[in-house]
Amino acid sequence: MKTTLLLVASMMLLSTATNAQMVSNIPLKNLDAEYIKLHSGYRSGKKMVVHLDFGQVNEVFNQKDRLLTNDEGEALEFNSMIHALNYLSQQGYDLFNIYSAGTDGNMEPFYIMKRKEQKVN
Repeated sequence: MKTTLLLVASMMLLSTATNAQMVSNIPLKNLDAEYIKLHSGYRSGKKMVVHLDFGQVNEVFNQKDRLLTNDEGEALEFNSMIHALNYLSQQGYDLFNIYSAGTDGNMEPFYIMKRKEQKVN
């Protein structure tokens, strides 16, 4: 019984660990982009979502195409931008640059991430 329970628990853990992070229905690990730009958006409450730009074509007002999601299309939520940056670092990107842009004194930070170099053994 313990063996069966352990097996079921292990399978559940592996299935949640293999969920793909997606943007524009493309898994993050499969993006054909060395650089990505991200900025935050807030949901109701204190959680935030991240919008990614890797050069994809989007409809002008459709930010959903830029939303970082799980494989079910649900937006990934983060506690802060540092949480999101650490998450993207774990996904193979390094922080490359930060800049601010905006209009009428309403400046917003944008974060440029660069794909980590693959180490050759």
